[in-house]
Amino acid sequence: MLRVAVEVPGNASTTTLSTINIALGRSVVMEHDKTVNQKLGWTLDELANSLGVSVPFLRLEIKRGKLRAAHLGRRIVLLDAEVRRYLAEASDRAA
Repeated sequence: MLRVAVEVPGNASTTTLSTINIALGRSVVMEHDKTVNQKLGWTLDELANSLGVSVPFLRLEIKRGKLRAAHLGRRIVLLDAEVRRYLAEASDRAA
């Protein structure tokens, strides 16, 4: 039997991970294992740790207008879509 994990896109904040069991000469059975919540936003500390950069560097990028942030009270939150856009632009500039 061959067991394969497949990522099935859900709505904007969830993705369903499914497993397909394939047995020779038998039908394919799909089992929904679990739903994984994707991050909608990042704090400066979370993003700095994830990217291996400093919080002051991220603050500077926000101040320069290269990275857009949302302010929720005193907390600064960077939306995941914005982080992906920023990283894609940084990748394009490096190429």
